[in-house]
Amino acid sequence: MFFLAARSHYGSIDLSIRMNYVQDYCNNASASAEIMYNFGNLLDTLFDSQYGRISAEAWESGIKIHLQYIGFLNDKKGNCNLIKEYMGKIKKYNPMYEEPNIKISMPGGCYVATAVYGSYNCPEVRTLRRFRDYTLSITWYGRAFIHIYYSISPSLVKWFGKSPVFKKAFKPLLDNVVNNLYKCGYKPTSYEDMNYK
Repeated sequence: MFFLAARSHYGSIDLSIRMNYVQDYCNNASASAEIMYNFGNLLDTLFDSQYGRISAEAWESGIKIHLQYIGFLNDKKGNCNLIKEYMGKIKKYNPMYEEPNIKISMPGGCYVATAVYGSYNCPEVRTLRRFRDYTLSITWYGRAFIHIYYSISPSLVKWFGKSPVFKKAFKPLLDNVVNNLYKCGYKPTSYEDMNYK
C-alpha cells in the first residue's frame, strides 16, 4: 500500500516539476521494498521453514517493488545483486519460482531523433532522453513503448535515416513533442543518461 501510494503520488505530479521528486519517489519505494524483505527475513529467522511460503511471498513482493524503481538508482549492479540474493532465498521455499528478468537494459540511443537533429547531444535529443528516463521508464506502458521503439527504430534509421524525406517527415513531429516537453519543464541542458545496465 505504501509503495502504491508513492507511485500514485509521483505519477500525479505535474510533469514540469516531476524530476524534482524522483528522490522522494525512490526513497518511499525503497522503504516499501525493505519492509517486504525485512518481513520475510524476520519470519525466516524466527520460525525457520515453518512460515517459509509466507517469507517467499514477502520477498517476491519486495522484488516486484524493487524492479519498479531500480532504473532511477546509481548503483544498479549492487541492487541487481540484492534482488538475485532474494531470488535465491525464494527458491529455497518455492523451487518452481520463475525469476523475473532483472536485466534493465535500455539502449542509450534516440535513433530517430539523432538522425533528424544530427547529434545525440543536441538540446532536442537531450530533452527527449530526459523524458524517456524520468517519465516513460517508470510505468509498464512507458517501458513497453521504449522497448518497441528500440526494437523498430534502429532498422528504420538504417534504411531511411539519410533520406531528406525521412528528416522532413519526422522533424515537425519531433519539434512539436520537444516544444511541449519544454513547456512541461524538461530542460535541454547537458544530460547523462541513466545507466540501465
